[in-house]
Amino acid sequence: MIGCHLDISDQQQAQIGLIDLSSQLKKTQEVARLGHWSFDVATETFTWSEEVFRIFHRPLEQEEPSFEEFMEQIYPEDQDRVLKRLNAARQGISQNLDHRIIRSDGRIGLERFFTISLDLLCIADTGGHFRRVSQAWSDTLGYSPADLEGQVFLEFVHPDDLASTLAAISTLKEGQPVMRFTNRYRTKSGSYRHIEWLSLPQGELIYAAARDITERIEAQEKLESLLNRTQLLNALSNEIRQSLELDQIVQRTVEAVFDELDLDICTFARYSEEDGHPYVEIVQEKRKSSCQSWLGLYDATQYPDYHKALLTNQVFSFNRQNPGEDCDRGIYDFCESMGVNLYLMLPIQTTDQLACLEMGRVDSSREWRQDEIELLESLGLQVAIAMQQAHLYQTAQQRTEELQVAYRDLQEAQVQLVQAEKMSSLGQLVAGIAHEINNPVSFIYGNLDPLGDYVEGLLEIIQTYQETYPEPPIELSELIEDLDLSFIAEDLPKMVNSIRTGAARIRDIVRSLRTFSRLDEADLKAVDLHENLDSTLMILQNQLNGRSGKPKIKVIKNYGDLPLVDCYIGLLNQVFMNVLVNVIQTIEERQNTEGDSSHQGVITITTISKEAGEVIISVRDNGLGMSEQVKGKIFEPFFTTKPIGSGTGMGLPTSHQIVTKYHEGELYFDSTLGEGTTFFVRLPRCNPSATGKKGSRQ
Repeated sequence: MIGCHLDISDQQQAQIGLIDLSSQLKKTQEVARLGHWSFDVATETFTWSEEVFRIFHRPLEQEEPSFEEFMEQIYPEDQDRVLKRLNAARQGISQNLDHRIIRSDGRIGLERFFTISLDLLCIADTGGHFRRVSQAWSDTLGYSPADLEGQVFLEFVHPDDLASTLAAISTLKEGQPVMRFTNRYRTKSGSYRHIEWLSLPQGELIYAAARDITERIEAQEKLESLLNRTQLLNALSNEIRQSLELDQIVQRTVEAVFDELDLDICTFARYSEEDGHPYVEIVQEKRKSSCQSWLGLYDATQYPDYHKALLTNQVFSFNRQNPGEDCDRGIYDFCESMGVNLYLMLPIQTTDQLACLEMGRVDSSREWRQDEIELLESLGLQVAIAMQQAHLYQTAQQRTEELQVAYRDLQEAQVQLVQAEKMSSLGQLVAGIAHEINNPVSFIYGNLDPLGDYVEGLLEIIQTYQETYPEPPIELSELIEDLDLSFIAEDLPKMVNSIRTGAARIRDIVRSLRTFSRLDEADLKAVDLHENLDSTLMILQNQLNGRSGKPKIKVIKNYGDLPLVDCYIGLLNQVFMNVLVNVIQTIEERQNTEGDSSHQGVITITTISKEAGEVIISVRDNGLGMSEQVKGKIFEPFFTTKPIGSGTGMGLPTSHQIVTKYHEGELYFDSTLGEGTTFFVRLPRCNPSATGKKGSRQ
């Protein structure tokens, strides 16, 4: 048999001290009319202090009531609330409750119902010193009762709680109890515990009972933190998911993570490979001014653990103060050079891209918490979805733009084909007519000189006959008088000259038609632009002469000294024709719109040779001008301001293509509504070695 002796004198002293404290607390409760009781959930039995018997007017000899008797003394309308309070207490939830009771004499009383542990008992003085403390303080704070007794308890209070603790002491000095007061006390290890107090004044002494609610506070803080982070995640996710701009998504994510986790730096990086070699480029960051910038391109092979975690979609964290034996030396050196101690990488992976958030803290004591990592993982998933959406949107937008470009190209091609076919047919028709007219005109024009000689000879013979035979027979005299030979002799030369002038005019028109058509000049060649401008004006002479009684449109030519210009003259003649037709029509529209048929239309054509051989042709009119809406659409295919059937809307768009695509030049304009429009044709292609005709001012 083995026996042993155990010295329990210290335990007995502690028990005696606790009994003494409980006795003094009991006296204080009587003075303050406060009682305490407990309820055994398993047996549903009560244990009351004497003060509770007094409050309920129940004699001590009756002992504690049963649960049914207790509920009968609760005012009927308050019974449901008391039951809910008891159920909450069973689950560890502490709640205050004011309810009414029915005393034995039938009177209604008011009771305040709250729960508090009496394990932590102490007596202090109003000067702020511990007088006596129970042994339970040792388990809670780590100090023995001897360590605490005689000490100023304010020295153990958290600095942030000093003001509220002093306010509670002031209340106690006024003789008022302080219930459910909470502050933090420093433990022997340096951490703090949350303590909830019930304090009662008794003269210069303070009797207090307390309980450690640290676990409950921490659980509540974690719950609130989780709720706040969940709300933040939802708000941030909604904001990120609503954006379809990748740069905005990245920037907002970096800013939100930086602010929420109280970081020293937060960055966003993209992963890429060049010739099979992996790189990471940090493209976005938010940092404190004391932290160095991380922006730049990094070789991923220099950070093997980091690189492996990124490729396997794993969170990677690092503490420079506790790196471990097999730490990633690249990350260690990087953190050391940047002055951070805590590092974390969160991968963000989509179907088309691999990226990550990288963040750092200088304070090594603020380790990454699990709830922070969980928040980042959830946020990373939302960011990945948002990035995927942005990528799909950008792809769709790019495809849409490509389709729009293809559609515009198709429209332009269609316009060009239609116009080319139209001008080809017109050119063939014009060339054919010119050829057919040219033959008889050449016959007429070629015979005019002989005819003139014949007429002069015949008139000379007649004059000689008259001089030789001054007295003709009567029949001949009558015939000369009937035919008015003197008038014929005078008018016939004039008639021949008129025929010669008309034939010359027809010949010039035919030459202009042939110059305009230029079917035999499809290649790039040096030409005189003035000749082609004049040919176009010749063809449009009928419209320039005024129609329907309107005044003739005046044409002013300010021709400069131009070199021979390298161009596709057949196409360029279309540009001259389209521009001139448009300015003639806008002058006529002004005459019709203003109701002033006497408006004098003026077209000014100016040619200038710039340095480096550049040529500019401007055509200015004093017509209606253009509105802002028309200006924006003037070169769009099929756009026209003319009534249906009066225009196809292909003239200026085709001219724009001819100048910009075939000649690498510009066709632009300047227009003021109500004042007129000026079209400019800039041609960069010139032959500086050739010299054209000099222009003239008319």
